[in-house]
Order: sequence, then structure tokens, then C-alpha cells
Amino acid sequence: MRVKLIAVTLFCLTLGCVSVVLGEEKKEQSQGDKQYQVVFSIFDKSSAGKYAYLRDSIQAMLAGRLAANDGVNVLEKTFSQEELNSLKKKGKQTPLAIGGEKADYLLTGELFALTGGLEILVDLHPLVPEKEVLHFSVLGKTPDTLIADVEQLAQDIAQTAFGVKPFLAGQETKDGTVGGSSGFVTVHPEAAYKKNVHTGTIIGVAGSGVTTTGKGARMNAKVPVDMRVLAVGDVTGDGLKEILLLAGSSLRLFGIRENGLVQVAETSLPTTLVSHALNLADLDGDGKEEIYISATDGLYVSSMIMKYDLGAGFSIVARNIPWYLRPLLVPGKGWQLAGQQRGIEKIDLVRPGISLVSLDADYKVIEGNSLPLPPSVNLFDFTYADLDGDGFYEIVAVDQKEKLRVYSPGNELMWVSKNNFASSKIYLGPSRGEATSESDTRNFTVEEDALRELIFVPGRIVVTDINKDGRQEIVVSEGDKVGLGYFSRLRFYVGGAVVSLAWNGATLDESWRTGNFKGYVAGYGFTLMDETQLQERKANAVAGKTQGRLFVGHLPKSGSLAELLPGSGETELTVYDIEFSHEKTVK
Repeated sequence: MRVKLIAVTLFCLTLGCVSVVLGEEKKEQSQGDKQYQVVFSIFDKSSAGKYAYLRDSIQAMLAGRLAANDGVNVLEKTFSQEELNSLKKKGKQTPLAIGGEKADYLLTGELFALTGGLEILVDLHPLVPEKEVLHFSVLGKTPDTLIADVEQLAQDIAQTAFGVKPFLAGQETKDGTVGGSSGFVTVHPEAAYKKNVHTGTIIGVAGSGVTTTGKGARMNAKVPVDMRVLAVGDVTGDGLKEILLLAGSSLRLFGIRENGLVQVAETSLPTTLVSHALNLADLDGDGKEEIYISATDGLYVSSMIMKYDLGAGFSIVARNIPWYLRPLLVPGKGWQLAGQQRGIEKIDLVRPGISLVSLDADYKVIEGNSLPLPPSVNLFDFTYADLDGDGFYEIVAVDQKEKLRVYSPGNELMWVSKNNFASSKIYLGPSRGEATSESDTRNFTVEEDALRELIFVPGRIVVTDINKDGRQEIVVSEGDKVGLGYFSRLRFYVGGAVVSLAWNGATLDESWRTGNFKGYVAGYGFTLMDETQLQERKANAVAGKTQGRLFVGHLPKSGSLAELLPGSGETELTVYDIEFSHEKTVK
């Protein structure tokens, strides 16, 4: 009943805001005569749960509160998803005009029902070149504070984006001051700086509890291919980490030597395979990690398992496995093989439900128990991590909008990121646009291809415990994405970074990151050096310190015209050593 009352109150306040816009003279002018035109798109309520019916009232109130500020005009329009993707394209040159008014910003929003209340995420997309997307959020912990929280959100947007002071007569913030933005988080204050930091630089964050020192790029290699996926592990059994790089049908193994990265082996996969995941794990217990390649062959799932031997090279253990496969560290069970099937209908590339699986003597899949996971989470979208050190594992997942989510051990949504993470251009099945014949049973028809839902496979979510305190952190990528008109359903990146995030009890906070990589961060891995590796650097093995090693593969020409030129593919592989001091950093 109380929530319904909130909805009515929101509607009434919205009418009040509109009357301010239509009937009252603006109170004060800011930044000269500059007028900002903001066009609102309908907020996404698919994750709002019991709060879904509040969507229209919250959106209307936010629009009204923004329009009440001098210098801000709010426009309304319903967009298709294709139109939205096109408008979000960075550096858009063609102005958007609605009702004769040129729009400066597109405002999109999404509602999430969390264990702590209703979270409202808002993105402000500039419709002019060379401006960054701004991210805002507010968490309404109780129905009693929801109205004030929406007003607070409007204040922050107006002040941060438009430089105007909201006219909310007598309205005080939660800390008792007029104006301000306490009670929620906006775009990271160092974001602009970090985008200009030299590639590979390691940046620590003050107050994270760990002092991070980058030791520089220890080794690198340029490979004349566009890598698709990358994995880091020990496939030789010598105790040292190697890099496996998959580009097209070529699988390459790189070893770490004193003089740098050296390619030690290469093999070819069937040219009809389209791989989307590469993972390593020693599930047979022989001391060498097997290679698990999850792939499709046309419309059919066709995964394979391989091994590597120093003398014999690569060998195929099993092929044409009709399951998506992934080795997974499951709490209480250790390393297990998990799988997911495609749907029965031609257009359904995934079937809901993820199971633990095993293979019989002929490598046929034996389905075991299903994993209790949140709805809409696919096989490659998640990992388990004990973020708070209580012995119970949270689920960290990435949705199809590249938003990072944290679920409780009971699958309750606890947090959603404002920024995009686990950036990836890879999606399941044939490449879009390849359909040529209505009679081709191995591909979609032209119509099916145009209408198909692209199911993206996110970048790797790496789990680690840098300071050995039992509270695990995650390492994940962050991409700078643009849209390209007709191809707006695809993803294009012009920059990216690798970021470490730690749980503070309510949100995942940044603890360190790399500088910005030009192009697309296509793969990465992170490991803490074990005692054997540290023997090489006894001088650095100081008490209270640990050392990590970050592996990055990126495509520097991604997002540029050079990417379209034949034979211009290039992957840069780089290995960085990082030292962590387990002490509190003073801001």
C-alpha cells in the first residue's frame, strides 16, 4: 500500500514540476544563455521486479525536476532499439531534432530491484562529438525516501552535466546542505585522466587498502593476426604460465622466456568452427591443463578438448561435442566441467539451464546436477567469488548490456554497475550477415539473421585474493564502445583497460587499473606468482607484499579504418609484473 502511495505522490509531484516549466518564469540563468535539450528514452524496467510499475512515475518526475532548472529543456520520444544504438554512437555528427528542437543529450535509464531497495541507473549520452557518457545512480533504500532520492538524482545530473544549480526551493540534501550530491555515486572523478594514461601504466586507487606498483611491461610480442580469444595457464606441466591465443583457425602457444614472449607451437582447427571461448583446467589430474574450446559449426554446437605435449605438440582429445563447455571452480566441489545446450528451435542458440557434466569413455556428455543460478545467466556470464570473506560465495555475472551484477548466495541481486565491464565483440553462432541462401540449413535465412538476438559471450571475470585476507577481488575489462548505424547491434571498441574491483560491503570499488589501451582489449589473464616463480625475484619477495602478473592481448587497430584493410590484423601481447603492498593508503 505504501509503495502505491509513493507512485501517486510521484505523479502529483510530476504535475507540479510540469507547472513550474510551463507557468513560472525561470529563476536564474547559468552559463550565459546556454540551453540544453535533453531527450528522454523510456526506462528499462525488465529487472525492476516489484517496483516495475513505478517506472513511468519515476521517469516523469525526473524529467520534470530536470526541466525545472534554468537552461534545461526536456524532450520526449519513443525510440526503437536500433535508433537508440545509433544515437549512442560516440562522435555522432548528424544532429537529432525533435519538434524543431536540436537535442544535446540522450538520457536512458534502468531500474533494478536489489536486496537493499530500488536502484535507478541513468546514462547521459552526448549527441555531440568529443564528450564522454556520464553515469549516475541512486539507491532508494525505503519507500519513504524514494521521492527525495529521485530529486537528489536530478540535482546531481543538473549540476554535473549542465553546470546549473537546480531550483528546488528549500530542498535540502541528506547531509543538511542546500544542493550537493551526497548519498550516491557519479562518474569516477579520475575517469578523464585515466583515459589519457599511457598504455600499460598501472594505476592504484587511494584508500583501497592495497598499494599497487606497476613494474612496467616485462615482455611483449606483436602477432600479425586479429586474436579472438586468449587463455593463460600451464599446459606443459612445467609450473610456468603460458599464453594460448586463438585467431581464426590458428591456435598458438606462447612461452615466457628471459628474452620475452616466444611462440613455441601452432596448430590449425577446422575452418568451419567459430570459437567463442577458450579455457584451461586440469580436470584429469595429470598435472597439465587441458584446452577446452567452446565453439559452433554453422548453427550447431561443436566443442572440442585438446592437450599439449612438449614432444608431440597439440593433440585432439575429443571433438564435435554438442554442448557449450567450460571448466568451472564450483564452491565445495572444486574444478568441474559445466555445460549448456542450444535450444530446440533453429533460432534458439542457447537453452536455459546450466549443468555440471562429465564425459564417458567415448567422450559423450553425461548430464549431472543443474547449477542454481539467477535467470538469464548463461554459461560464460558468471563466476563464483567470496567477496566479503564470510565463507559463502557470491555470484558475479555480466548481463547482455555489459553491466556487472553481484548476487547473494541465495541469488538475490545486490548490486549493478553503472559502467560497462567484460567488454566483448564475440557472440554465439555464425557471423551476422553471412546468410546467403534460403536453402542453407547450416545458417540462418536472411530474415532470421536480421531478426536474431545476438547472444554475446563476455570477457573473462578473473577471481583473485591479492592480499590473502579471504576476501576475493575480481579482474575484468572495461571497453570504450561505439555504435555504427546499421551494425549497431554489433560492438565496436576504440579503447579499453583492465580493472580490479573489490567489495566494500555494498558495491564493487576500483582498486587498480591499467592505463587505456587503444583499440580493443580482446583477452586478458591475471595470476599471483607462486613461491617457485618468486624464487627468481627474492629481492622483491618482501614481507607484506605479493606480486601479480597481468597478461593482456589487444587489437590496437580496432575501431579505425586500418582495421578494414586486408592483411592489417595485429595483436599485441604484453605481460606486466605488478607489486602489491598490503597497507592502507592515505587519501
